[in-house]
Amino acid sequence: MTVPAMLRSRLKDQEQGRPPSGGDSQTLRLAYDYAPSTFDERGATVPFTTPELAFSRVRRDSRSNHLEVLVMGFSGGRSIYVFPWEGLASVLRLTLHDRALQAEISQADAITPMRMRLAAHRVAKTGLAGAEAAAAASLAMERIARDEELTREAMLRRIIRLTGVLDRTTEDLMRRFRGRVGESIIAQVSDVFANLSGQSPELCRSRLLELSDTMGPLGFPDEEDSGYLRRALRQLDELRTSISAANIGATGHLIAETAGVTARMAKRMIGEIDRDIRSLPAFFANWEINIACLRHAMDRLAWLLDGWLDVCELWQAAMADRHNIDHRRIAEIMRVIPLVPKGECETAVRATMDNFSGIRHRIVQQLQDWRTGEVDYEIAGRIEAIKARTAAL
Repeated sequence: MTVPAMLRSRLKDQEQGRPPSGGDSQTLRLAYDYAPSTFDERGATVPFTTPELAFSRVRRDSRSNHLEVLVMGFSGGRSIYVFPWEGLASVLRLTLHDRALQAEISQADAITPMRMRLAAHRVAKTGLAGAEAAAAASLAMERIARDEELTREAMLRRIIRLTGVLDRTTEDLMRRFRGRVGESIIAQVSDVFANLSGQSPELCRSRLLELSDTMGPLGFPDEEDSGYLRRALRQLDELRTSISAANIGATGHLIAETAGVTARMAKRMIGEIDRDIRSLPAFFANWEINIACLRHAMDRLAWLLDGWLDVCELWQAAMADRHNIDHRRIAEIMRVIPLVPKGECETAVRATMDNFSGIRHRIVQQLQDWRTGEVDYEIAGRIEAIKARTAAL
């Protein structure tokens, strides 16, 4: 899974600051024409363990409404290969875990990042991907439940401060039952907030729970243990900083720049969400529109950050020995890094996406040794370890 001498020389030239050849410049200019236009077209990352399907994506065909799998460079070419979802097992020999995951995705219609995350945890928890992945999935499910409880508690504290009825009894209860908010506290807060919002206590209670569930993946700002999307953004920021500090040349610069573009977009989207829910009475006053917009914003944020935790793990593996950087991992990053779809980003960032897309397509096929054409099955174990570590976030 190394790079041919000519490509190694070309990448080395770039890392030493020499400009690419004319043919490469044309590739840089044209390659982005093949980049996805929307998040739906890009697809959601599927944690398959079959080596040929590592870091592949699933999406729904808008014409036939059938699911399909996108695999980068499956036959050694530069294209993204598209396989029918139902016929995947007839093309490749899937692991037992991947067969179970495929069935779970089909049953739960888990083709969005947040649904995919839950489906992957449920399957990994069975132990089909190994004991390490099963343990990580169990911890991840527990953390999801804890995030939901903490988000609910954080929202109740905001409403209590808003209504000005924070008595010592309520404060002591919330401190004592941190992470396990009881029904009595929710009912008490709902009654008070109903008077402020002009809605019935039952309706307020239902909407408070719905709002906290919607905010669960993100959490509220300034909380000591926020949701997984904020944690993913922090890891993305750390990745960009680490790659920039590593100074591995033009390739590293493009990866860091792509991470930076994604991080800036995510921060702006999170800022808009935080601003929208800052005034809860106003949010509740126009509930139907606001909650629909909030769900859409949360889904879009999850789409934007989808796949970056895998990149973080690949980078850590590549930098395990800073004196001997594993460039195979860098090549994997170049293949699987999530480009921001053209229809989702501003004109100002498209040049960065264009440059990266061109460089990425000069890497050999995923998981293939260019000398023999054989798949490196040793990587299967490493893929499972990566999935186990990303599941723990």
